[in-house]
Amino acid sequence: MKPHFLTVCLIVALGLVQTVWAQSVPLHHRQQFTIRSFQLNSEDVHEGKRFIKATFNCYFKFPVKDLSNSRYKFYAVIKEAASGKELYNNPRNYVAALATESFSNPGKAYAEGLILRVPQSELNLPAGKHNLIFELHARTGEFDNPKDFGSIHQSPLSIEIQGNRSLDYTAQSFSFDHLLLQADAKSGTKGFNVRFNLKAAHPHDAFAAPDRPAEAGTFFVGLIISDSSGNTVFQTTDGERWYERWAKIQPIENPKFDRQLIEEVELFVPYEHLKLTPGNHQVNIQVVVYNFDRSHRYEAGSQSLMVFKPKMYSYRSQKINFSQLSVIEKQKKQGLNGLLVSAQGTFNYGHEVIEGAGNKPALSYYCLYATLETEDGQILYEPRQAPEYYFNQAASYHYLITKPSEAMLHFSGDWLIPYKDIDLPSGKQEAWLVLHFTDLEGKLHKKSIHRQKISFEQAARYRVHMQQSRLALRPYSAWSSERHNIPAYPQYIRKKAPNVFVQALVGKEVFGQSEVYPEASEVPAQTFTTYAAEGDLLQWQLWHADPSRQHMLLTTHEWTAQNNHNEVSLSKGVVESGSLQIKSSPALAVMARNIALTPSLYQGVQGYEVSVVLRTRNFDESQTLLFVEYYDSTFAAKKGIPYIHLIKGNANIHPEGYQLEAGTGEWKFFLPLYAVEEGKHIRVALKDKEADFLHAMLSVPLPQELPATQLVRVQLVDSRKQKIESVEHTVLRFHYEMPDLVLADWGTRLRFYFRLLHEGKEINHLITQTQPVSEAGEFRPTLADGYFEIYIPAAQLCELKPATLSIEWKSNLPHESTQLLEIDNETVCMERLAQY
Repeated sequence: MKPHFLTVCLIVALGLVQTVWAQSVPLHHRQQFTIRSFQLNSEDVHEGKRFIKATFNCYFKFPVKDLSNSRYKFYAVIKEAASGKELYNNPRNYVAALATESFSNPGKAYAEGLILRVPQSELNLPAGKHNLIFELHARTGEFDNPKDFGSIHQSPLSIEIQGNRSLDYTAQSFSFDHLLLQADAKSGTKGFNVRFNLKAAHPHDAFAAPDRPAEAGTFFVGLIISDSSGNTVFQTTDGERWYERWAKIQPIENPKFDRQLIEEVELFVPYEHLKLTPGNHQVNIQVVVYNFDRSHRYEAGSQSLMVFKPKMYSYRSQKINFSQLSVIEKQKKQGLNGLLVSAQGTFNYGHEVIEGAGNKPALSYYCLYATLETEDGQILYEPRQAPEYYFNQAASYHYLITKPSEAMLHFSGDWLIPYKDIDLPSGKQEAWLVLHFTDLEGKLHKKSIHRQKISFEQAARYRVHMQQSRLALRPYSAWSSERHNIPAYPQYIRKKAPNVFVQALVGKEVFGQSEVYPEASEVPAQTFTTYAAEGDLLQWQLWHADPSRQHMLLTTHEWTAQNNHNEVSLSKGVVESGSLQIKSSPALAVMARNIALTPSLYQGVQGYEVSVVLRTRNFDESQTLLFVEYYDSTFAAKKGIPYIHLIKGNANIHPEGYQLEAGTGEWKFFLPLYAVEEGKHIRVALKDKEADFLHAMLSVPLPQELPATQLVRVQLVDSRKQKIESVEHTVLRFHYEMPDLVLADWGTRLRFYFRLLHEGKEINHLITQTQPVSEAGEFRPTLADGYFEIYIPAAQLCELKPATLSIEWKSNLPHESTQLLEIDNETVCMERLAQY
C-alpha cells in the first residue's frame, strides 16, 4: 500500500506543479501546432531565382486574444538526411501567421496557405542529387526574448542542384515568334505595342560566376524598325521616358510553355517617334538583345509587317470651336472679384495626336486665357504667371485649363479676370476681350483665336501696404489648444521652438513671403504691398515650416480691401505680442496712353525714337518707375534694352528704369540701331516698385528687317618706309572716325577687326606689328577719331603679284556693314613714297 500511496502523491504533486507552471507561463508561450497539407517543391522559380518552396496550413491549439502576442513566425532548418549536418538555419527568413480566433469557426485558430521559400543558392551544395530533411520550426513574434518552439514538422526532401557552368556570353542566343502589333495609348502617348515570345538558349543563372556581378544574367531587349528602303525609323534608346527604355529580362523556365526558357515581351513604339509619314508602311521589325553591360549583342530575328501611322498635329494647329462664350461682371471667386469668363466648345484633336505631348506633358494641356486690349491693341490686362502656377495652387484665376482627349474633345468651364489686375480706372469701361491658348508652362501660344468687344463696370482698386511689427512668440511649453486657439500640431515639433515664416495673400495668390526663421522665439518686422479691388479678401498668415513641406497654419488675420487705414493686434494663438498696420489708398489709374515708333537720327547715329504719352491719376513718384524693355510674349523672360537714351521728359535714372517726376506728360527715348533686335516688340510700362505691378503696358513692334549702318568710317591716308631692327617696313596709315555716342555706349567692348587680303586670301601673317598694339587682327579703339598703322616688311609686300591689295574692316556693332579698301601695291612700293 505504501508504494502505491507514494505514486499517487507524486502524480498529484506533478499536477500541482504543472498547474502552477501553466499559470505563470503566458498562454502564447504554451502554444501547440498541428501542420497539415504540407508540400515541398524543390524546383520553384521566383523572380528569376530557384527556391525550395514549402506550402502548409497550421492549426493552433490555443486561440490568443491579445493581438500583440498572437503572431508566430515559421522558418526552415535543412539538414543532410544521412549525417544530420545542418545546411541551412535562418530565422530571419520566415512566414508569419496570427493565432487569433476564427470568425467563421469560433473556438478555433488556424492559418491556411502559408508559403515559405528557401533560396537554393544558400544551401552551398555541389552539383548533383541530394537527400535532405526539411524541418519547420516555430517561434513567437516578440522582439524581446522570443520563445523558440524548435521543430514542429519534418519532411524528407530530394533535390538536384544544377552545376554552375559560368557560360561565356557568346554561348547565349535568342529567337522569337508570335510577334503581334496592337494600337494603344499609354500615359497620353499614342502608338502601338509590339508583343512577342522571346526564347533563350540558356537560363540567366548559367552566366553566374564569382567574378561576375549579380546582374550578370540580365539581358535587355529592344527594337530596330526600318522602312522599305532600309532606313531606321525607330530604335529603342536609353532615354528617360518609360517608352524609350529596354525591356529587362532574366530567362527562366516558364510553366506556361512546358518549362521552356521563354519570356513574354511587350515594347511600346510612340507614333511621334516613328520617322514615317502618315499612312500605311511596310516595315521590318528587328528584335535585338544585349547582355547586362552591353558588351555583346544578339540578333533574335526580324519580321516584316504593315504598320499604320496616323497624322500628328503641331500644338498650334489645334482649333477650338466655341458653342458658348459669355462674360459676367461683378463675380467673386476664391476671394477675388472680377469678370467671369464662361466658355463651352470642342477641340479638333486630342492630346494623343499632338506632336511632342508624349515627351513633354505640358503640351497635353490647352490653357485658355484672355487679354483685355484697347482699340489699337494696347494691353489693359494679361495674366502675370504661367498656367502651371495656378494649376498647382488649384486657383481658378486667369485660365481655363483643359486636357482634350480623343475620347473627350468637349470642354466646359470658367475662369476669373480679377478687377485688381485690369489697368483701368473705376467706372464704366469698354475693352476688347481677346482669347488665346497656351501650354501648361506658358511657352507656346496661339494668339487671338477669338475677339469681342465688352463693356463692364470696373471696380475701385487700392494699393494695400501691410506693415507687420516684430512678433514675440509664445514658448511651446505655454501653448494650449483651448486657451490660445492653436490647431492640432504634430507631436514631434513640441520638443523645440518652431520654424516659422510669414506670408500674405490676396484671394489665393501669395504676394509676399518671408524667409524661414528656425526655432524662432520672435519674427522680425515685415512689409508687403499689393493691389486689390474693392471687397477682395486679404490675409496675413503665420506658418510652421515643416521639413517635408507639410506646413501647418498657426495663426491668421483676414480682411476685405477698402479705402482706409487700420491697425490690428496679432496677439492671439502662438503670437504673444505684435500688430499689423494696414494702409489702403487709391491705386494709380492710367487715364490716357499712347506710344509711337519712328526712324530717327540722334547725334549722328541711326535708330528709332520711341515716344510715350501718359496721363495718370493718384501718381506717387516715390513708388513708380517707367521702364523700356524687349517683349516677346506673355511669360517669356523680359530683356532690357542696352544703350537706350532719354531725350525728352523729366526723369531720373534708376537701376530698374526711370523715376518720373510727374505722371502726366510725354517722354521720348532713342534706340540706336546697334541696340535694336529685329522682329521683337518694345514695351514701355509703369511699374510699382514695391507691389511689382505693371501699369500702362504699351508695346510697339520693331521691323522684321533692319537697315545696315556704317557708323565707323575708315580710309587709307598715306604710307611710308621705316626700318625696324634693320628691316625695312612699309607702314600703312589709316584714319577712322565714328560718332561720340558709339564710343560712349560701347566703351571697352567696342572692337575693330581687320584682314589684309591678296586675291581674296588673308595675309595677316605678313603684319609684324600695329600701332596702337592689336592682337590677331583685332583693334580696340579708345578714341572716337584716331589713326591706326599696320607694319609690313617691304620686301615681302612688294613681291606680291598681282600688285592689288585690299583690307577689310568691320566692327562688332550689330547691323554694321563691312568696308573693303583697295590698295595699289605698285604705288606703295615706289621709292618716291613720302617719308613720314
